[in-house]
Amino acid sequence: MRVLKYGGATLDSPEKIKKIALQIKQELIEDNKVLVVVSAMGSSTNQLLQLAHSVSALPNLRELDMLLTTGERITASLLSMALYDLKISSISLTGSQAGIITNESHANAYIQNIRAHRVEEAFQNHSVVVLAGFQGVSQSSKNITTLGRGGSDTTAIAMSASLKASSCSILKDVTSIFSGDPKTISNAKPISRLSYNELMTLTFWGAKVLSYRSAQLAFREKVPLFIGPAHSQSQGTWITEKKDFPMYESPQFVALSSHNSVLWLKGPNGIELNKKFNELKNEIIQQQLIEPQNLLIETSEDQTLSVFLTGSEEALDLFKNYFSKHENWKIQKENLCSVTLICSPTSSLDLQSHVLNLLGEQGIFPLRFIVTPHGFHFILNQNKKSEAEISLHNLIA
Repeated sequence: MRVLKYGGATLDSPEKIKKIALQIKQELIEDNKVLVVVSAMGSSTNQLLQLAHSVSALPNLRELDMLLTTGERITASLLSMALYDLKISSISLTGSQAGIITNESHANAYIQNIRAHRVEEAFQNHSVVVLAGFQGVSQSSKNITTLGRGGSDTTAIAMSASLKASSCSILKDVTSIFSGDPKTISNAKPISRLSYNELMTLTFWGAKVLSYRSAQLAFREKVPLFIGPAHSQSQGTWITEKKDFPMYESPQFVALSSHNSVLWLKGPNGIELNKKFNELKNEIIQQQLIEPQNLLIETSEDQTLSVFLTGSEEALDLFKNYFSKHENWKIQKENLCSVTLICSPTSSLDLQSHVLNLLGEQGIFPLRFIVTPHGFHFILNQNKKSEAEISLHNLIA
């Protein structure tokens, strides 16, 4: 059995849905069972968000999850109808019907368990199961939950692991993963193969080709993973355990990723770190702020806590609105971004110096320089992002 996940841009019209149905029919020649995970059509999730904000300045997150999950359900049912017209037996299921059990968080829930009995039963009578991605059901309250931006990727990879699928293909409107964003870097190159570690680093630090949570899940469960185009036969990118390098410790520059917006939040001093962090966590829950992605957490001798965080546009807007008026937590700076160079090795002082000099020659002096085993990460002013990306990508080209 194979798992195919189709992104929203590949399903943004009835014509494209019917084209995907024909492709699935071809897939059934090789595999007699196919699980298809779908995103909402085109920009319908954003349209639903706008609709929510037209009736509420701060939509209740439980009700927002109820609203947003309709997008994927619409796509799943339409695709199943198109498959029936091709004489292919199929059934569409929601996340809760498929047994995706999550924690109690709304807008960014985490999968705790998968009870895929109904999916397994469905395959006894159907060749194709079409699953609405991005959603599950909470363990105790039985509320509908969503898995955050890119949650359909997480759905597909989690189901692949649970059902022991032969592979999982994430099919999009892009031909492969590139060494940089082709929209901003003209000489960005397609990458035919990446390691799980490289993929995790790329996605954690901003690459939109896959959600970072799903990349971590693919690594942990060792899901054979392909990322490529839905409507062409281009090569795409395979994710594997490791890649072969020509020399053991020669510098290898792989790809760039970035976050367009990073928020620097600073807490009060004189309070123990754990108490301060718990205070922040509790406020996020109580104020119904969407859980952010923390990129860097710093503390000083006087226990002042700084958090550099990012997230979806709607999540950051909520943070800015709330903490701009906060008594203890202050927004230190908001016009920040991050740029990451995926490379190996990163421990060489010569290489670190070379990269910093390269940026310095362009008048780029990052606020933070973070070294991890799989890359260099820079937090800098947004107005330097494009220059930094072009300079660093010259190391790859």
